[in-house]
Amino acid sequence: MSVLRRNITGHDILALREFISTDGPVTEDEIKHCFFPGDATESSISDKLKLITDAIGFLEETEQIVEETDGYRLHEGAASATSPQISILSGLYSQFGENGAYRDVLGYLASEDQTLANRKGELQDAMNGYSPDTGWNTTNLGYWERTMDCLGLITKVHGDDATMVFVLEYDLWRELLNNVCETRTTRLEDVLSNLHDVYVPVWTSGGTIAKHVQYGLAGLEEHSEIDLRKESDAGATYEVDSKGVNTIELTTQF
Repeated sequence: MSVLRRNITGHDILALREFISTDGPVTEDEIKHCFFPGDATESSISDKLKLITDAIGFLEETEQIVEETDGYRLHEGAASATSPQISILSGLYSQFGENGAYRDVLGYLASEDQTLANRKGELQDAMNGYSPDTGWNTTNLGYWERTMDCLGLITKVHGDDATMVFVLEYDLWRELLNNVCETRTTRLEDVLSNLHDVYVPVWTSGGTIAKHVQYGLAGLEEHSEIDLRKESDAGATYEVDSKGVNTIELTTQF
């Protein structure tokens, strides 16, 4: 089963990952008994246990956990990550083919420079044109939306024209920059390239920095977390918040 067909409620994957990190190795039966003790033949319990099965599958497919003879434990790469959100985001973003569907939605929104979207028709139609082999519908887009919301990439809203805002949370931006900036001061070109390769799409179809990235960088600079400026011999220059910059400095300790 592909990631997109997993019935993910969002924060279930974070809770399950934390449990395996703390108590692993643990078997699937032990996990189910811990989260939903009771008679598994009762419909109220059995329906919840299916969510556990999907969450375990999701974490396996995104390289967060591995199953060994004595149960599940954190994947070596996931165990060394700076945070569960960063680890899951990286695991999702590294997937291609059928399991790369989550990445495809982010790629579409970035390429169209779209920060507002509505999964109930508009985004579904767009994704069926952008990635036609996946079979997009409001159900699997709902799974995607809940997962992105819990990871901090979008915020769910209840407007007439939108169900989500594609603007990354402030704390997630801090963590991302902490992971991609090799030194306190570095070329913006390298930072954007690392972000795009590992965590989140950066570029629009026109080759400019997408709004969700510009908003994040501008917000961090407004709060004096980073300094964006132009220096000589520091790589390509990009427009961020209406000014041309090519250098980023982390001005506080993330």
